[in-house]
Amino acid sequence: MTKTTNFDHDTLAHLLQDRKLSIPDFQREYSWTEDNIEDYWNDITRAVEDGESYFLGTVVLADVEKAGGRQYIVDGQQRIVTTALSVYAISRAMGDLGKEKAQEKIFADYIADYDLVQEEVLPKLQLSTYDQKYYTKIIEGVELEEIQRELKKQKQASKLVTAYSILTQKVNEYQQFGDPYKMLVTLKDFLANDAQVLLAVASGLSEAYVIFETLNDRGAALTTADLLKNFFLSTVGESRVQKALGIWTSISSRFDKSDNLVSFIKTDYTSRWGQVKKKDLYKALQKKLGRDGKATFEYLLKLEESVDAYEALYSFDSPFWSTISTDIRDEIIAHRRFRIEAPNAMFLAALRNWRPKESTSLIKIATPWSIRATLSGLMGGGTAERIYGDVAAKIENGDLKTASEVEEWFLAREFVPSDSQFRSALMAVNDNNLSRVKYLLAKLELAYWEETGKNTESFPAWDAKTISVEHITAKSKKIELGPNNEGSLLKEHQHALPNLTLLERSANNAAEDADFEEKVGTYKDSVFELTQQLANLDKFGDSEIDQRRAAVLDLALKAWPLKANS
Repeated sequence: MTKTTNFDHDTLAHLLQDRKLSIPDFQREYSWTEDNIEDYWNDITRAVEDGESYFLGTVVLADVEKAGGRQYIVDGQQRIVTTALSVYAISRAMGDLGKEKAQEKIFADYIADYDLVQEEVLPKLQLSTYDQKYYTKIIEGVELEEIQRELKKQKQASKLVTAYSILTQKVNEYQQFGDPYKMLVTLKDFLANDAQVLLAVASGLSEAYVIFETLNDRGAALTTADLLKNFFLSTVGESRVQKALGIWTSISSRFDKSDNLVSFIKTDYTSRWGQVKKKDLYKALQKKLGRDGKATFEYLLKLEESVDAYEALYSFDSPFWSTISTDIRDEIIAHRRFRIEAPNAMFLAALRNWRPKESTSLIKIATPWSIRATLSGLMGGGTAERIYGDVAAKIENGDLKTASEVEEWFLAREFVPSDSQFRSALMAVNDNNLSRVKYLLAKLELAYWEETGKNTESFPAWDAKTISVEHITAKSKKIELGPNNEGSLLKEHQHALPNLTLLERSANNAAEDADFEEKVGTYKDSVFELTQQLANLDKFGDSEIDQRRAAVLDLALKAWPLKANS
């Protein structure tokens, strides 16, 4: 590696002056916050005052054949871009002082100059697509206020523009500490001569990522997503690196946050080889794939194939389900509303290895287990992830071939809460999360429809905004206990499922906090059978809520059975 990589010292501004640099689209956008810029500025100005050079870390560049004569920035993007914005702000400040020649020289030396071959002024630094749009506006002299108005109008944000705004203010303030022109020259000279970096120029992208990964081996300043990306790209080999970049970009573009991207890769890993903790994912993949370029590239291809199925587990209207006849809308809603993610590795393994009918059957069978385990407090910690990871690995290697075999495996290990455990957990559910309560009440209603032989194809769209959760005895009502502790059961369950029911929002709004006797008539026209039954009651006290509690518990065992078809 040392034979093909050039190592040297350089300075941030001199990199801009001496080279044509590019930030490829597969790199993240400019991401420094105000605090990052504040630290950068304080470090530089303090070093200027002390008359000392300042070391700003390592910059890794790569010579890439298809980069149009530019070198790719693999590490150092944030510092280089911030320096370019600082130098441009200095040149603008020179112009404001009437020093047009100085402004033009700084601009030509560090920002953009005339290219004799292409016969046009080209920027020294080219950013990724989104950032370049605003960087071009900045260096072409568009007023900052105009750029900010455009962003506001388009309801967009740009950390690059924010950084330029902050640095412009810093430069303007800095020149006031002495002779303005001399202060600006001193600041520019420091960036050009004393803001030092260790420079590594690799002969290709693959080699550049090896260097980057080695320099950042402890990962202190890197996210897990950064580490994973650089592991993949440093391992696949130079002949595959461009294709690998395209695959990685395709995968990462599907996720708004890097943490969500890592969660996907963690789930995919678990679906193939068993449980892995997020903090151990990077090392686990290194160990699993080694430095085998072909194996790493093939795994990237597999990751790309997994994205659609993974995203579909979070979205019932994903195109992924369009060719699958089984309706698993309620199951996906359940996992989403209760934030249940542990089974996803098992589902992903089934979707990848089984026919659609069998894999969706598993999702339907396993969802009641998820609800039971979540309400019983068994989904926390690493136990659930380990168990579901074990099953996923068994599906992957062919030890478990059907949903029924998975069901047998689970029930033999008594991970799923028993009926008595589940009944107790269900009565502990309260009205703190009405989104979850709404799902639970809907599944109880559906179980009643199935039990009484009603046509479930006409089951109401319970998750519509027009449907709400109604407190039968008003949530705000203060329940006073009467003789012989009368009212104690009503008070005990006032915020629990026996006192809650589904109701059309228009009727719920009309009922408001009225007493039961005043609003009971609103229940008879509801599309929900369990709500309609309330209209037959003269009052709603201890006896009535106890009967409703018993009905809820009975229906719950049908809605979330321990075993399919039980």
